[in-house]
Amino acid sequence: MSRLKELREQLGFDLREVASEADWSPEELREIERDPDELDEGDARTLGDLYGVDIDAWLESNDSDPHSPVGVLLRAQHDVLSAWARFTIAEATTVARDLRAAQKQAGKPTGWQAISSLSEDSDHRHPGSGNAERLAVRAREASALSEGPVPSMAKVFDVFGILVLWAKLPAHIDALSMATPELGGVMVGNLQGKHMSNAFLRRITFAHELCHILFDRPWVQAVPRFCCTGSRGQNSVSDDVERRARAFTTYFLAPSGEIQTFREGCSPIDLVNGVMETYGMGYEATRHHLGFVGRLPYDEKIPEVFTVVPPRWEAQDPIGVLDGKAVAVGVPGLRAGVVTDIVLQLYADKHLTASAASELLRVNPKSWNQLLDSRQGDRTQTWSTSSGIDGDWL
Repeated sequence: MSRLKELREQLGFDLREVASEADWSPEELREIERDPDELDEGDARTLGDLYGVDIDAWLESNDSDPHSPVGVLLRAQHDVLSAWARFTIAEATTVARDLRAAQKQAGKPTGWQAISSLSEDSDHRHPGSGNAERLAVRAREASALSEGPVPSMAKVFDVFGILVLWAKLPAHIDALSMATPELGGVMVGNLQGKHMSNAFLRRITFAHELCHILFDRPWVQAVPRFCCTGSRGQNSVSDDVERRARAFTTYFLAPSGEIQTFREGCSPIDLVNGVMETYGMGYEATRHHLGFVGRLPYDEKIPEVFTVVPPRWEAQDPIGVLDGKAVAVGVPGLRAGVVTDIVLQLYADKHLTASAASELLRVNPKSWNQLLDSRQGDRTQTWSTSSGIDGDWL
């Protein structure tokens, strides 16, 4: 079997899906797969973006399985996710790999050293056992957080060099994450995710993915499915991983020692509202956390809760925004955000030539010049932040 056909089938892509996305005819793709030696640089780049794999490296290897962080997931989800969603997820891998390679060449940190300084942890006992809290303490220490609310999850991601990409995916996915030496830490946030509508829910999603990136790296590498609402019970290992990540989020955002003494003597309503507003968490997460730390029994009735997210939280942890100027000149969505900012900075610092920079952004020389002209005088963004796998109580 052709190596390229083998790769496509390993990732669960239909020939016509790939041909359509690449703007080829099915016969053109068959010909490419039959004779990969004739694959030109442009076609290899196109396939690499669609598959999330370095095509040249794949063709030169003897491996029978693509070592893409999302390879297993793409195969497992081929009958659940649409083709465009799977292509977007795969492309995120290529975007991250390309950017990290450019950063390494420029001698810039990619975050992997900071991430790998925290050892993986395979203890997925029930959160009540205390393991989630122990990991949250470790993560806060590594983030240089002493006590009190986490001011910004975006800044925590910066500490670990986590690259945050944004894309449009099916609404039942909030985000997905990857973490390997090649990619560093990557989170892909869904602009249409159900739990991306306000900062409280985004902070929970970001912290959830932080747990996966820091402590669940082997599981993230071979994730068999997204954890979606209503999917519990399909895979006990995944469920245990997800439960621990959900508990980690609350212990990380609101340390138990502080919550146990927070506003002692106040009413349940004031307690819930106060924790939400002070620590920047949604109702469900707050309610579970108060149960975890013994402040509020699960069967306690709460008639009303704080519903308006304070502006400061929206400002500290905003949803991603694609760069309109980059999109206008043809930069693809996944590259038209923080990736554009980083590439422009690498170019300004003379770490990238104009040719290399335009290739990273997948634009032609004319569009690259238009982008430079449009950004004259602009200040590049500072935070470089990826998948909040949506849980059942985010």
